[in-house]
Amino acid sequence: MSVIFSKSYIEKYDGLYPGPFMYGEEAILDFIAKRDNLTTLYSPEIKILHKDDSSTNFMYKKALKKRRFYLKNFLQSLIILQELMKEDLSNDNK
Repeated sequence: MSVIFSKSYIEKYDGLYPGPFMYGEEAILDFIAKRDNLTTLYSPEIKILHKDDSSTNFMYKKALKKRRFYLKNFLQSLIILQELMKEDLSNDNK
């Protein structure tokens, strides 16, 4: 999946949410977009060439090490998303 940011997003936010590394950013972006009433759009006509896993494959030649790297970083992204959701709930309860 590739994400293209509008000028209004770039003006409102200073890049991506800090913390996630390589995996899970889309779920965090989706949560923030919904939380902040931003418009998202899916366009199947847009084609972006992307070499999936090329960085990870270069760094980790063995499947087990690659899988551990993926799971560690994806779990970290889920923890960040969970914290954002908890923060949002606590703000709603104030």
